[in-house]
Amino acid sequence: MIGPIDFNKLLSAIDKLVDLKLDEKLGLEPGQTLDDKLSHLPTKEEFYTKIDALMTDVKAMREEQAVIAGKKDKIEDHEQRIEKIEQHLNFST
Repeated sequence: MIGPIDFNKLLSAIDKLVDLKLDEKLGLEPGQTLDDKLSHLPTKEEFYTKIDALMTDVKAMREEQAVIAGKKDKIEDHEQRIEKIEQHLNFST
């Protein structure tokens, strides 16, 4: 039978082992805390502010792309347009 002192020693050893395994799984160096490891990451507010700015840029780029796609035919058909202008102005080609 395990006495109270042995039980406390066993509990302490299990506690240390669990802490060691958690630190290992989290990739923590000895003496390093999780707060130390995560300190370089932005806060939730900073993250959302940057994402909002990024999404605004993406939206603007998509709108630009839609405008460019709408004018694509006009840009690609420039040869026909030039020929019509030359004919109208009586330029010989």
